[in-house]
Amino acid sequence: MSKKKITVGITAYNCHKYLLNAIRSVIDQGSDLWIGILILDGGADRKTRKIFEQFKHPKFQKYAFNENKGPYGTRAKAIELSKTEWYYQLDGDDLLSLNAVRNIIEAIKNNPIAEFVYGNWEHFSTNQILIKTPIEDPEALCLGPLFVAVFPIKKSLFESLGGFYNGFFINADWDFWLSVYENDIIGAYINKKIDSVQVIYNYFKNVGSQELIHENLLPLDFEKNEKTKNSNIIYEPSKVEIVKSLVPKYFNTQIWQYLLESFASEQASRMLAMENATENSKDMINDLNLEFNKARQTAITTEMLEIVGGAEALSN
Repeated sequence: MSKKKITVGITAYNCHKYLLNAIRSVIDQGSDLWIGILILDGGADRKTRKIFEQFKHPKFQKYAFNENKGPYGTRAKAIELSKTEWYYQLDGDDLLSLNAVRNIIEAIKNNPIAEFVYGNWEHFSTNQILIKTPIEDPEALCLGPLFVAVFPIKKSLFESLGGFYNGFFINADWDFWLSVYENDIIGAYINKKIDSVQVIYNYFKNVGSQELIHENLLPLDFEKNEKTKNSNIIYEPSKVEIVKSLVPKYFNTQIWQYLLESFASEQASRMLAMENATENSKDMINDLNLEFNKARQTAITTEMLEIVGGAEALSN
């Protein structure tokens, strides 16, 4: 086994929009006790494949399938290639939170008999962000798995339970975590506070230009200004009450700004695209009219020459 504590495996399918962010979230971990594996599914689109082929990093191993293996075929391969005692799964559209590896290593150290680590996770999409908690009720299996596939597990646990069931192409983790429950496998629970909140949005410069911005929403970064420092300020009602009131308003305002900037950028891009399409269609119509007139003039000229030639032949 490797001296590194945990392998982080990233499986990539059609996820070119998010894959580099997923990889970066692993590389930016505060802890160095990890190695990475990047698996490309055979059915991946061209852009995802291009990112896979161009990506190089000394701590990452790469493996590409020639045919579509599905989510659990690629995950099983990543676990097979892992040379560490623990394995952590990420899909190509997942993000590893800051210091996640450090927190996991700490949980493993504090719970030596644990064979998996679990906790809350953030589910985000273009429409909403939800904090989900692990389902520990086996009767809830009719609605979903006990846990999600991204929870760290011991490689020996995966092997002892026979891996993912080949009969399930999509929901093999349901069967896997049910086996974990049935065998009374002990896990370590992590309940850590958020280290940081990072936002990526489109900044609206003008109708023809938008810029992709990456900002830290948390923790708050206060610039120190000694010139305006005043220790004699009287706070009413109190510092705590003011902060409790202002901070939620600040977050709401910031998130609202991010949404408005992104929405304005999207509408500007749509408008510019439609304007370009309209201009292109006009140019195409003009080109076709020109070609039509040339062809028409050529036909008329040909007919006139034939008439003149016929008349001269009759006169002779």
